[in-house]
Amino acid sequence: MKNYLNAAFFIRAIPFLFGIWMLITLYLTAMPAEYLVKSRVFNYDKLGHFALFGGWAFLYGLFVMYYRRKTDVGLKRIFWVGFIFGAMIELYQYTMPVNRSGNLADLVANGLGCLAAVLALSIIKQYFPEDSFAEPGEPVLQKD
Repeated sequence: MKNYLNAAFFIRAIPFLFGIWMLITLYLTAMPAEYLVKSRVFNYDKLGHFALFGGWAFLYGLFVMYYRRKTDVGLKRIFWVGFIFGAMIELYQYTMPVNRSGNLADLVANGLGCLAAVLALSIIKQYFPEDSFAEPGEPVLQKD
């Protein structure tokens, strides 16, 4: 019973975690570049884009699984929603009057992060039953 309670707590926290990650993503991508941490050893910008948008797409995928109460979700759709979200952020950065710049390399890093998230979600789909996110006795929503 204890394992179920831990899993149920995590599953119920998914919408909250996704919302927090969304706010962090919007905050970091709208912040002027001079306020971001710079490293003299390695340029973390692309790695940051990969992690930020990969995390966003992963949590978005878990959120969709939570909302539908099943793991059978369209991974292509999750990838494209994440990629388009990243493209919109890059376009926003390109047009910002403050010290930000959107570029193609950032968009590629965003897309690779979304791809990594989809691969992780496909592993989750493999190892968890279709109704893993359903509460006991709860009806499962049907696919679109």
